[in-house]
Amino acid sequence: METQDLMLEPLKFGDLCGRVDAKSLSWGTFIDKSKWPRGAWDDEPDRIEWRDPKTGMPCLMLRHPRHGHWCGYTALPADHPWVGQNMYRLATDGTELDGDSWDDPRALKIHGEITAGASRCQPEPQEDDRHPWHRVCHTPQPGESDDVRWIGFDCGHGGYHDPDLEPGNDPYDHERATYRDVDYVMNWCARLAAQAQQAAEAVAARQANGDTENRPEETPGVS
Repeated sequence: METQDLMLEPLKFGDLCGRVDAKSLSWGTFIDKSKWPRGAWDDEPDRIEWRDPKTGMPCLMLRHPRHGHWCGYTALPADHPWVGQNMYRLATDGTELDGDSWDDPRALKIHGEITAGASRCQPEPQEDDRHPWHRVCHTPQPGESDDVRWIGFDCGHGGYHDPDLEPGNDPYDHERATYRDVDYVMNWCARLAAQAQQAAEAVAARQANGDTENRPEETPGVS
């Protein structure tokens, strides 16, 4: 199954409370936005942690403390096939693509590109001025392992609006840029989780058939 065949029900932060276990959902605000222009971010939190309704995987959204854009993450099991692979060559069949294969139908589809490779939870800040909430980590639920690897993306690229910048004050012409809001980023986290699950299932299926080298299946039209 190619990534574009994934049919996911759209997520909205305002509706998520009724769809997941309340104990697995948390959010809060920790950034002073008083010096930023007014915008959609005024009514959004700065950190959201939840379990994806479809896959059950831990997901996390963090707002950049200075610029204000969202970063989205999904937690992979430590033995997930993507762990240890080149983060720019991830594929939904669990293999590692050769070179820049953006047109390969197996390639991971994500907002922009993966900008945070599979990494362990960040420790609590000790000597810097980061808020304790601003770290890529989660609170494991009963029965969950804390041995996970976080993979993620961010919305701070050219063409996307950072809340801390007035229109015209930066080289990306943010007057015409788009702010990627909480629902947009939450849905890309869900897509990332779905593709991660797809990759794990593809590898497990090949292993069940005796393939211990994690070789890709033959894909017509892909060299």
